[in-house]
Amino acid sequence: MSTTALAPQETALHEAEYREELDRWLRRRFRWLCSAAMAVGTAALIFAVLGSPLSGAGRFIDLLARSVQLAIILLWLFRLDHLPGGRADLLRAASRMLLFAGLASLLADFALSFAGAADPVAMAVSIMLWHLAACLFLPWTPRESLRPFVPLLVIWAILSLVQIDDAPWAWRIVRVFAAPGILLPGLAVCGW
Repeated sequence: MSTTALAPQETALHEAEYREELDRWLRRRFRWLCSAAMAVGTAALIFAVLGSPLSGAGRFIDLLARSVQLAIILLWLFRLDHLPGGRADLLRAASRMLLFAGLASLLADFALSFAGAADPVAMAVSIMLWHLAACLFLPWTPRESLRPFVPLLVIWAILSLVQIDDAPWAWRIVRVFAAPGILLPGLAVCGW
């Protein structure tokens, strides 16, 4: 078998094919993330309709937030084929989708907290689960995985400090400073 070097044109062709295949793979993984989020979101919406312990305004806010989240994910799922190719563009789109879906969830949980139905720790666990799921599906670096979730953590920290709950201020501050630790499982997946 000959070990001759490839001509520059052949090398460029192989690199272009390789980049194209990586873009298709990333787009497929993004689609899987959207599909998994749609499945979980649909199940949560069904539970909210059929078995939610909330009533009145709390139930309406919960249903509205879950519907908005599903609409955001569905929008990105349909837009996926029309997004420009390239790793940076696809990861930017994934980051935006995760940011908007997480923001809808945080704002709904904050609104529910005034009805006494949301817990700041549960809100942080929601961010952790979104981050872990994204890290399991998307082939991004640890630094890239932080892009959509650091703003969510900052918003969560602000909401957690002003939220009406029985926790003393010292506990709220400890909670805020410990919150970045919730991203460690996803970062471990990305680093691996």
